[in-house]
Amino acid sequence: MRQRQVIAWHLDGFSSNENAEALEMRPPAVRQNLARALLKEALGLAPGAPGGAQ
Repeated sequence: MRQRQVIAWHLDGFSSNENAEALEMRPPAVRQNLARALLKEALGLAPGAPGGAQ
């Protein structure tokens, strides 16, 4: 759930610091969640990715 929120805010153009403040998280946690979500997508493990989880 957090990764989806982080991605949504990122796609809307918010910085990691703005994202962290809005979601009441620390900026390193936002960056870590973003990196994990992007890695899952790159590996095809994210929902919606070709061959990814549904």
